[in-house]
Amino acid sequence: MSIGVYLRTMKTGLILTILFLASISYGQNTYFIADGQSEEPIPFVKVTPDVGSPVLADLSGKFTVSASATNVTLHFNGYDDTTFLIAETPDSSIIFMHLSMQQLDPVKVTPGVNPAHRIIRNAIANRKSNHPVKNDAFRYKSYSKFLIDIDPEFVASITEDTQDSTLIELREFADSMHLFLMESVSERYFQPPLRDQEKIVAYKISGLSDPRFSTFAKSMQSFSFYDNQFEVMGRQYVNPLAFGGLNRYLFSLQDTTLNETDTTYTIYFRPKKGKNFDGIEGYLYINTNQFAIEKVIAEPYQDTSGLSVRVVQEYEFTDNRRWFPKRLNTEINLSNLIEAADTENDPDEPMPKIIGSGYTNIEEVTFDPEKVKWAESSVALFTDEEANELSEQEWNDHRERPITDKERNTYQTIDSLSKEANVERIIQILDVLADGKVPLGYVNLDLRRLYRYNLYEKHRLGVGLETSQKLMKPLTIGGYFAYGTGDNEWKYGGFMHLHLWRKKQMRLELSFQQDVMERGGQEFLASQNAWLSPERYRNLFIRSMDRQRLAEAAFRTDIRANLSVRLAQKYQQLSFTDDYHFTDVEGVVWNTIDVAESSIDLEWNPFAKYQIFGTRKLAKESKFPKIRLKVAHGWRGMAESLLDYWRINTSLTHKVKIARILTLDWKVNASRTIGDVPLFFTQVGDGTRVNWNISTPGSFETMPSGYFYSTQQLSTFVRLKFKAFRTNAAWNEPQISLHHAWGIGTFDNRSLHNVYINSFDKGFGEAGIILDGLWVRQFSGFGLGAFYNYSPEYTSDVWYENIVPKISFSFIVN
Repeated sequence: MSIGVYLRTMKTGLILTILFLASISYGQNTYFIADGQSEEPIPFVKVTPDVGSPVLADLSGKFTVSASATNVTLHFNGYDDTTFLIAETPDSSIIFMHLSMQQLDPVKVTPGVNPAHRIIRNAIANRKSNHPVKNDAFRYKSYSKFLIDIDPEFVASITEDTQDSTLIELREFADSMHLFLMESVSERYFQPPLRDQEKIVAYKISGLSDPRFSTFAKSMQSFSFYDNQFEVMGRQYVNPLAFGGLNRYLFSLQDTTLNETDTTYTIYFRPKKGKNFDGIEGYLYINTNQFAIEKVIAEPYQDTSGLSVRVVQEYEFTDNRRWFPKRLNTEINLSNLIEAADTENDPDEPMPKIIGSGYTNIEEVTFDPEKVKWAESSVALFTDEEANELSEQEWNDHRERPITDKERNTYQTIDSLSKEANVERIIQILDVLADGKVPLGYVNLDLRRLYRYNLYEKHRLGVGLETSQKLMKPLTIGGYFAYGTGDNEWKYGGFMHLHLWRKKQMRLELSFQQDVMERGGQEFLASQNAWLSPERYRNLFIRSMDRQRLAEAAFRTDIRANLSVRLAQKYQQLSFTDDYHFTDVEGVVWNTIDVAESSIDLEWNPFAKYQIFGTRKLAKESKFPKIRLKVAHGWRGMAESLLDYWRINTSLTHKVKIARILTLDWKVNASRTIGDVPLFFTQVGDGTRVNWNISTPGSFETMPSGYFYSTQQLSTFVRLKFKAFRTNAAWNEPQISLHHAWGIGTFDNRSLHNVYINSFDKGFGEAGIILDGLWVRQFSGFGLGAFYNYSPEYTSDVWYENIVPKISFSFIVN
């Protein structure tokens, strides 16, 4: 093998690494590999699609494949090769592999009292008081480094007198540079109970400059070993020191070390046989001073031979006050990386191991520091704007030792390879795709406008284009046109956004459109990736729409990371359809009416924490519901505007995970219209009843669409989803969900409208069950659901007419 092969391998490995990092941010077209018996993830499986180059699954068994592939083969030592068809396997599926030979180590059970249990009980009892992020305020600085290298032991085994040219070139290559290198420096400030912020003050990544990846070197494991779940490379494992640990784990006292003033116990731990959970094994070093952790060595239990990750944490008794993390180490065995990346390799030729290793040094720890405010309290992690612009001298001030020639050569070489592969451009394309657009050079194609369907327009075909940042960074100009086959009308519109501060999503918006809008409909401030939400299925069932000629000016910004606001002033001319007309209080009949409206739109995630990277923000799971509020006021007498009204809409949504087997989704909508207005400004019931159509979360599955209108309305929607259970069929992964919805709505001044108004003032209720995953495909899972309308005033005497069968369609992006 020539050095060119290794350089080519290194280049492919770099791209694989970047795609692995990008998968954390985008998570599209993702699959997971697990052991067929234990259901534990299998890391670094060789993934060979029939189209494209082989890739390597990550530590959690996650991998992505090209949409052009039709089948994929998985290979891993000790397991039978597994092949599955893309067309029959939905996105985010778990692929199970089965051992070809199973070897279990015997367990020795010693009768009598286990001496390790007393120590572990004390460690668990003192866990809260020893937790570094539960007690005293602190501030520290940390330096992190992560590199990928050829196994030094393999390189050292190459003798000086070898005549093998491949080994000579390999040794020279390994001596001259690493395969990958990244560094970061951060400062962290914690003030109990909730203020916890970390600022990345410097980062340097071979081949990359995007700030989203600046935290990877220090995020490979949890900061401490005291949480109930210990995280390693993005996957969570049950901590042996969590409450109930003595029931889950086997502990064995291995050694006792007497110090000058205290004692350190070395205890081996691993999950007990027969316990089915994500566990770890290793060694705990418990110090009798506060029964705190002095050191821990851990790795996922029953890891596959040759592919492993091991973490080490060292603690130091700081300021004669408490034990605090001092150094975090992570080592990853990437033994199959070259084999997966280099298709030209001779399978009979032994390949060197690839080792990924990283560490974080925690320095300058100060308890009860002076209060600082780097950013708002809702920001947990952010990257300083100049973090990627430090000079070499500034970097050496942060490093524990100066950069070596080998490290310097690594940065220079891989930066050159990345530029050649146009990696930064790939990341920019992924950014645009995440927003539902396809970059076409100086313009972006809006995928959301190519095709839509609803019961009024039927098939809506169109095209939407906007300028890209490649053409103009501060300004975005776009437009669209569309045609509906149901109403046989053309629609068009245009907009201009002046971006004042992209980090805050601050912009001025000007727009104009000649289009149709739902009668009684309401949309809140759009969230990131909202176009992929299953609740968007409701748009398929819109039955009544009115023509709208609209001009609007708006200002949008993030006041805080968890609080967004949009102020808008619009002027619109409405033309009513379906022979509907509105009569005002003076008796004038209107088929077309002008309206001037001012509105404020808020979205608030109370106590939610965000990570800010450049212009992107990533929300962590929140323990509190998301609140949306929109208040609009119509101005009579402004220009030709004829209506004076208030319209208030609010929504609360939340997702709660329960005991790792249940997910509870709930939503509450409330609305009120004050004033005499056409149906367009009232509230339509969120009905989606069409037999054997798509089940829609957050809607009334048994309520006819466009049937009920209200001037005041309250609705609740609840879905309880159970964990999917496994079958032997690759196309079948059943998952049960329970559905319940209830609402009430009343209507004022029915006499102003020339049509009969139905309102559910006696209440509307329904319950249902959904069985998802009966049949799965590449990007989706299909199932069946049945929903029963039990509303006393709106049910049929024939019981089966109150049942609505539906098809369940799931599309998940992690």
